[in-house]
Amino acid sequence: MDIVPHIIQYIQAGREAAEVQLRVDVGVQSGKMPHRHDYWEVKGTALDGGSDTLPQIVVSPPGVIHDTFIDGRKHELTFIFEQTRFVCCFRHHGVGGSFAPSHAGGLPAIYPLLTAIQGYADDSGTLPPPLADDARRLLLAVFINILERAGRKVQNETDPVYTARWFMESSFADMSLDVGQIAEVAGQSPQNLNRLFRLKMGSSVWKCLMEMRLRHARELLETSSVTVMEAAHLSGFADRSNFSKYFTRAFGISPAAYRKQG
Repeated sequence: MDIVPHIIQYIQAGREAAEVQLRVDVGVQSGKMPHRHDYWEVKGTALDGGSDTLPQIVVSPPGVIHDTFIDGRKHELTFIFEQTRFVCCFRHHGVGGSFAPSHAGGLPAIYPLLTAIQGYADDSGTLPPPLADDARRLLLAVFINILERAGRKVQNETDPVYTARWFMESSFADMSLDVGQIAEVAGQSPQNLNRLFRLKMGSSVWKCLMEMRLRHARELLETSSVTVMEAAHLSGFADRSNFSKYFTRAFGISPAAYRKQG
């Protein structure tokens, strides 16, 4: 199935909808899933009006701590810009996928645009109207240009590892999440997905999931006032003893001691 036309139509709906809000992440001090990364990330939710919440586009600059609003009940689109390539992740009522075209014309145009959007945002991350509306339309136009230039080549370039990682990043706080669920979303058997993860990531699916959970727990202990037990639960750990064991093994210090030193 070629999902590019579907995504272009989805973006076009957001481009024409005047009520879609654009904001920039400026850092959070609390939240359920605060995290940061070294790439630009642009997320859109409910761009086609398929949700009872106000549609929005959020730009997350590299290194900025931000929360996530991923919700499997909604329509969502995520663009991840890493140096000379991008990854597009798409979810529609909990069913989604990702692709990473090897050739995406128009990609260089996105960086000055994102930098400009960040520069005009105020302390709350909002842009003054009508600049916000112009920036939103231009941003979505660049997305459409990238996808149209990528064309149907992406049909055979879906990467199950990217799909799995994206799903894990949006769902790791779910204590019931297991490798079987992750593999199903990625369209692979658990055995084959583990094989692909070892080839590409150098570790198993479960180990990558635990690393995500532990990084998130550390972020919570650094940037919020939650207790150690709350940090464990918000990061997908059911009990404190297991959380403490894995945290100490990963970082060489217990979560309680880590909180005190911060």
